[in-house]
Amino acid sequence: MLATGKFAVGLGMVLCVAAVRGWAAQEPAPAAAAAAADAVVSPENLPRTIDMAELTFHGRKVRGRVIAETETTIHIEGLGGGTTGYPKKGAEDLRRFALKSSLYFEQRADVVHESVWTAGDPGVEAMTARRLYLRALTLTDTDEQTARLKRKMENLATLREQLHKEDLHREELRKAKAEADLVEKEKMLAEAKLKSLEQYDKAITQLQKEFLALHERNRVLATAIEELAEEAEDMADEIDDLDNNRTLIINLNRNYETLKGDVDRLRRLVTRSAND
Repeated sequence: MLATGKFAVGLGMVLCVAAVRGWAAQEPAPAAAAAAADAVVSPENLPRTIDMAELTFHGRKVRGRVIAETETTIHIEGLGGGTTGYPKKGAEDLRRFALKSSLYFEQRADVVHESVWTAGDPGVEAMTARRLYLRALTLTDTDEQTARLKRKMENLATLREQLHKEDLHREELRKAKAEADLVEKEKMLAEAKLKSLEQYDKAITQLQKEFLALHERNRVLATAIEELAEEAEDMADEIDDLDNNRTLIINLNRNYETLKGDVDRLRRLVTRSAND
């Protein structure tokens, strides 16, 4: 399915190129915006038949509406949308034919219908297919095609309902995933906060230990200072005692010297008396 190009909906002028008439009104491609597919053309303004062509180009089958034709090129709009010019020299099995407008729109709707599952926006594609079926329904003049179109529209309605359910399911999954992501983020934040609190608690515990250790060192130091102070007082008392003892020793030494002098004198007197 070709999906290139964007075409306005409605009747265009009849092109006369190389004596071949082509209907210039172009439907939007399946991937076109829904607003373009919403355009309405009155059945009485549409041609009864559409100039069609099919050919093989480089091994690929091409089938669609003839937009324009020259002596060397034929421009064909595919049923899926998008117009391409094909050189006649490279085209094989070129065949032109007329197709009732109702069948043309039905075939276009079939192509869009088949592409719903692979489309970028299935909802838009399904809506486009429905509008094309409705257009074919307004153009048909046979009970057989009317019944067939109604069956296809019923199948399309079932498909659209399924697509809607899948959209709801995807939305539920998206919300569930968003909620799960939120729960996961909250869990991660809670874990990070808990880890931070644990680190903070460890830091406080360590500070408490260091504070207790410092307090103990201060207590030991205070005790040592008191002991040193007591020792200093004892040393002061000893120094005082030493000072007192020094005075006593000096006095004793003086007394000793005095006594020694007296003894020497007595010895001399004794010696002198003995000699006399």
